[in-house]
Amino acid sequence: MITVKVDLQSPGLKMLEEVAKKAKNLKPLMMKLANLMLSIVRRNFQAGGRPTAWPARRSGGSHRLLWKTGRLIGSLHAEATENTAEVSTNVEYAAVHQFGHTFPPREIRPKRKRALFWPGAEHPVKKVNWPGATVPARPFMVIPDEEIPTLEKPIKEHLLS
Repeated sequence: MITVKVDLQSPGLKMLEEVAKKAKNLKPLMMKLANLMLSIVRRNFQAGGRPTAWPARRSGGSHRLLWKTGRLIGSLHAEATENTAEVSTNVEYAAVHQFGHTFPPREIRPKRKRALFWPGAEHPVKKVNWPGATVPARPFMVIPDEEIPTLEKPIKEHLLS
């Protein structure tokens, strides 16, 4: 058996004691990191995807991807605890955009009326056979490699200053 003892009174190890003290109260650091991550995710929206641009929509459209109403980007918020920093959203379709999804074909029938009708339809119908759809992944909750130093800086400042 080998035993190693470290004397924190040694001048060279005083810094280790200071780091240990600062590591006991990490909530301010975690909140700072959460807010930085929120800024990074918002920049992902501004860029239309980072580090890789999001796949374009097939149907065209004049609005930017994931920005039609602004609900998704507006729902993002930062949270922190003593040990965690996170960015989250409560929008139910966020996971579909983050990871992609294939919706299977299905039959659509009216819920409250006797028939379906929409602008451009020739006549009301009892049902529609929807062919399904695939939504490609458009990851927005990503920390690109070039942003890692942005997150490392406050960690070093908090623990080593």
